[in-house]
Amino acid sequence: MTTVLNGGLSTLADIRSHAIGLDGVMVGRAAYHRPALLAELEQALIDPSWVIPQPWEIVERVVSYAKVCARRGIRLHSITRHMHGLMAGREGARAWRRFLSDVAARPESVPETLYSALPILNQGIAA
Repeated sequence: MTTVLNGGLSTLADIRSHAIGLDGVMVGRAAYHRPALLAELEQALIDPSWVIPQPWEIVERVVSYAKVCARRGIRLHSITRHMHGLMAGREGARAWRRFLSDVAARPESVPETLYSALPILNQGIAA
């Protein structure tokens, strides 16, 4: 029999303390709103030598992915609407969400549009 805790955990400490004796835990909403949680779990539970990517590195990877998607007719907003939590808990988080909602959501926005948000990311990294 598999024993799983379905949600309610939002930090690495929560997961470590509640997951004892369980086969798995559900972190869907927590990971969606703060994607860094998945990176923390990777480093803590799977590969301690893994380096958590900085937000600007994630943006670079997303731009590459979005270029492929754009060639298939997928709008940038279809991708960026899931990136609002990237800056969760950092300085500049509100500006980042506003950028995604106002600029990246425009029908004419191209993947490279995300590069114009790098000053927002750099502000949050310096905090």
